[in-house]
Amino acid sequence: MRLGRLARRQDFHRLRRVGRRYQLGTMWVVVAPTETVSGDEQSAAVRVAFAIPRRAGTAVERNRFRRRVREALRVSAVAPGSYLIGPREGKLDASFAAIRADVTRLEHLGEFPREDP
Repeated sequence: MRLGRLARRQDFHRLRRVGRRYQLGTMWVVVAPTETVSGDEQSAAVRVAFAIPRRAGTAVERNRFRRRVREALRVSAVAPGSYLIGPREGKLDASFAAIRADVTRLEHLGEFPREDP
């Protein structure tokens, strides 16, 4: 599955307004379902943004966390929507297995229906 990016200001305002917040083992996540226009595949995509402060770690560590989360989302069956993700305190260096386990938990939270692979 291809992941999209959240970049527009109104997307972030919508996340703040209607998004659900979750604390997982390695990360925190704000999730908002996507309003799809019938047959519009672009609006049904998983769109992701990251909020990782510089004080969390070096650029290499922050980018590694982003890559691991993106890959875990790509191979998972999370529901289409907008996701704002950040590492929990001290978890920037979490292993891919731990991040993948948290994404699996995110799939099963039950608020949004799972997408058929």
